[in-house]
Amino acid sequence: MTRMNINIRNRFCPFSHSPGTRVLIPGTKVIAEVFPKKLRLYDFENTRLLEEIDWKEMGFKDFTVIQDLEKGRIKVCGGGLHYDIIPTPLGFDIMIKGKRKQVPFSQTVFPVPENRLFFGVHKKQEWQGIWQRADFQEFAPFWHRLGQMLPKEKSEIEDFQKLFSVGFEDLFFPKQQDDRFLGIDVPKVPPLTLLSSGSDCIQKLFIKEKEGSVDFLPHLPKECIFGRGVDFKTSFGKVSFSWKGRCLHKVFAHVEQKGSLHFPAKRFRLRRRLNEKGERIFASFASLEEGFYFLDRFER
Repeated sequence: MTRMNINIRNRFCPFSHSPGTRVLIPGTKVIAEVFPKKLRLYDFENTRLLEEIDWKEMGFKDFTVIQDLEKGRIKVCGGGLHYDIIPTPLGFDIMIKGKRKQVPFSQTVFPVPENRLFFGVHKKQEWQGIWQRADFQEFAPFWHRLGQMLPKEKSEIEDFQKLFSVGFEDLFFPKQQDDRFLGIDVPKVPPLTLLSSGSDCIQKLFIKEKEGSVDFLPHLPKECIFGRGVDFKTSFGKVSFSWKGRCLHKVFAHVEQKGSLHFPAKRFRLRRRLNEKGERIFASFASLEEGFYFLDRFER
């Protein structure tokens, strides 16, 4: 299979060392409240306690809660032991020391998405630092990925940096009130809607589809000078893309049926194979039939 070198090697696994961390279990509407010696699981929508477990062998040393957005689970370690919280349609499997404890709870588990965004930030993914910096380039890829693992809700989100500071705490735990008294208004929408609709709004800044046509970088934020988006499904196939200096750099498209791509450029090169010279196109769009396409050398 022909391949193009557009990928994101960073793994998205934000973490916290704070006892009592509350974290949304990816793909579910259930919250884990995690302490070194205790675990509580709550139904987010009605705050009903689903399970409470006491750990005798867990310790405070090196206590860490990891929200694994790659595998769609929570990992907890401390005192030389660790366990995983794995969501299933029948509840949760808690894996510790090779043994499984089941927590029954009928639910829909939303799959881990294939696509991802990345804006070149390689800092440690510790929640406290992410929240204090409130850097869109840093927190947006996590928000985008986690929000895709929830039912789609529509609500317009604009000032992401202010909303991130007031709308989340612990480990991407969404909330509805300014309990830190930052003086920032929170949209009057359910917290999970804030998470899912924010994810959708973030994606539309970089890639947007309408009636079989994909538009690249339609509302590129000024701070995102370079970045990548990989494995975005469209109505006609799948696309990956990158940009540098706020200009589109490369696009890879696997087209399964006729579709079109629109670019913030006046000319570009189109190839079907990486080792061919290709064709110079003087236009801001490309209408493509079934096949693999490589586009680069964009000029505005």
